[in-house]
Amino acid sequence: MRVHRSSLAGKIVPPLLGLILLVACHQSATRVPEVIEPLPDSLDPDTYSEMDQPVRVVFDYDTSQWVEIPDQPPYFLDLRYAGDHNFVHRTIYPCGRCLLKKAAGEALLSLKDSLNARGLGMVLWDCYRPIQAQQVLWEAFPNASYVTPPSRGSMHSRGLAVDLGLTDAAGNLLDLGSDFDHFGPEAHRDFSGLTQGVRERRHLLDRWMTAAGFGGIRTEWWHYSYRQAFAPVDSFQWGCISANE
Repeated sequence: MRVHRSSLAGKIVPPLLGLILLVACHQSATRVPEVIEPLPDSLDPDTYSEMDQPVRVVFDYDTSQWVEIPDQPPYFLDLRYAGDHNFVHRTIYPCGRCLLKKAAGEALLSLKDSLNARGLGMVLWDCYRPIQAQQVLWEAFPNASYVTPPSRGSMHSRGLAVDLGLTDAAGNLLDLGSDFDHFGPEAHRDFSGLTQGVRERRHLLDRWMTAAGFGGIRTEWWHYSYRQAFAPVDSFQWGCISANE
């Protein structure tokens, strides 16, 4: 017997359709709705996705060994060998950055509160100096009273010495009797021709640096070496992008 297609559809389709509807209703009832938290009214939706991204600082030096002194008050960088305003009249460093061995750097930074309390700052003329730069200075001025022979190993080349002076809070250099790298008696610590103001400022600088663990040398009022640590001579040359920028 031939079954007409329309009569078969009328008998099969309704039960099947009911089963599909039953399953669909069950899934709809058990599905957990997706919750979308609205953006705060005060935030720009275009930048909201970036807010929780951590800031990643990449250092080009070993932070367990070195500290970088930032060019931020009360510290002001005027790194003379990164330009030609120095006694050799040539650029020695590719760019100016102040790095010190960790203990020395932390000791120098510990003076921040004392400087701020007096409304003063420090200008930094030289910090760590690679041994190859020390060789350039020695060839230009081979006088051991002012430049350490590279064979002896300068404290600068060990990352333990800094050349600095005092400034006001805005970074303007105070009168300390002579310029940096002045090779004359006025730069000596025992020079008797200083004014009372210069003597007081040199004494204040010396008192702070001594308290932080540094010691000076006879011929240069600006030079201080950290006496509480030892480090070998280094040839490490920093890059020209600072982590502090």
